[in-house]
Amino acid sequence: MVITKKKVKKIALLSANVLLILGLGFTSGFYYLRYSNEKNKNLTTEQRIDKYEKEISKTFTLPKGERPKIADVNLADETKKIDKEFFKSVENNDILLIYEKAPLIVVYRPSTKKIINSGQVSFKQQLTVAIIGAKSDRNTVVTVLNQAFSKDIAKATEYDPKSPIAAGNTIVVDLTGKNAELATKLATELKGSVGNVPEGQDKPSDGPGVAIYVAPSTATGL
Repeated sequence: MVITKKKVKKIALLSANVLLILGLGFTSGFYYLRYSNEKNKNLTTEQRIDKYEKEISKTFTLPKGERPKIADVNLADETKKIDKEFFKSVENNDILLIYEKAPLIVVYRPSTKKIINSGQVSFKQQLTVAIIGAKSDRNTVVTVLNQAFSKDIAKATEYDPKSPIAAGNTIVVDLTGKNAELATKLATELKGSVGNVPEGQDKPSDGPGVAIYVAPSTATGL
């Protein structure tokens, strides 16, 4: 599910902003993580990390010189769908310690003070997309992103155009120069083309990787 500015979906874990691709032979799985201290009102996030690292390190060697991030398992059944083998024993209220540099993820159960599983991970920063156009046309693009690109795009932010976009051709712009393949796929799916920021329009300022300037015809052409 692509997360839009106006509609945010809850997913398996409390959280967002880092997209994990599980490695070591795991089936590729995707989930978003938001790191929060809401799970335990009596401890800050940093205190929780200290507490769990101390407990885990009694029986497991943790990476040195790196401060992990922490995430709470909120929906165990959904988490298991990410990778059935790795998360087969996960339960609600388990926690994850995530070491990005190591890279390593540890699944830990505070209630029993047991390590449930551990494994290497690789990290990919989430790709954000800016959708510029009239509201009805933006809605059509969001639907396409959710249906065909939910594994490629983590967040879409919608903008009104600086001036009306001319009918005819939706333009997909690779703003960073690092997403050429995805930009081409988006242009094909949206019946548009890859190009530059249209004359008279602004480049989004919040750092998206790709911008989609939606021509009015897109709404009826998909």
